[in-house]
Amino acid sequence: MVSYYLKLITIGDVGDVVEEVKEAAKCMNLNVVSMLRASAPSNAFDSVRQQYLADRLLEHIARLYRESLNEVLLLVADVDAYVHGLNFVFGIALPYLGAAAVFLPRLRYFADQDRFRRRIRKEVLHELGHVFGLEHCMTPGCVMNFSNSVFDVDAKMDAFCHRCVKMLQRSGVKVDVRCILSL
Repeated sequence: MVSYYLKLITIGDVGDVVEEVKEAAKCMNLNVVSMLRASAPSNAFDSVRQQYLADRLLEHIARLYRESLNEVLLLVADVDAYVHGLNFVFGIALPYLGAAAVFLPRLRYFADQDRFRRRIRKEVLHELGHVFGLEHCMTPGCVMNFSNSVFDVDAKMDAFCHRCVKMLQRSGVKVDVRCILSL
């Protein structure tokens, strides 16, 4: 089985979110081996929308910081982001770069600290799942369900369904039993 590790890059004030990221990474047997602070590139900012273009931002960060094929890069950014065709995104993954990002501002909507932390875990797992080849899943509760709102994020679990676990295993990812949906 391939041994992957996680490099965490942060933009902005992410506070104590790092502990939630580490917990989510443990679900996929990923250890956070380094943490770096970065700045968002100005060419990724859309001044009309007052948001960052998510894929441009993540591509920039991945090209600067990803160094190894066994390294998975995760950007956690306290900036609002979008992709063309959507008003906003909670996160994005670029599997061809081994990189994912989670954007915090909209995950805070209608949330106390505990709910916000759960949402972070779910979005980290979701985006890392995409990095390892998973698509959106229709299994109720699976963390790979598509989320169109924070209420959709709240409705799913911070665990993978059995079908997604099998696909992750084929990619060399060992999923902790705590992070597998029970039947």
